[in-house]
Amino acid sequence: MNYRNVVIQDNLDISTASTTTYDLNLVDPISRLAFKFNLQNHATTPLLIAHPARAVSKIELIDGSHIIAAVSGEQLLSMNYYDNKRTPH
Repeated sequence: MNYRNVVIQDNLDISTASTTTYDLNLVDPISRLAFKFNLQNHATTPLLIAHPARAVSKIELIDGSHIIAAVSGEQLLSMNYYDNKRTPH
């Protein structure tokens, strides 16, 4: 089986709320999309940071005008847990 590893977005500052859209115009089918988060606290005083998955409020998979799936980062993490029967990295 052939695998492709592609970085869609490199480092991104999430200090302000925003919506980021990525159009994936693909011909070949995709079996998996992986999300990797590297959250850092750059404040001078330690802040309590919520769960890393909470940094993403909504992930939508859209085909044309049809929403196929819409989940939060926390929901995606729990779906991964029940699908793979182990805690994600």
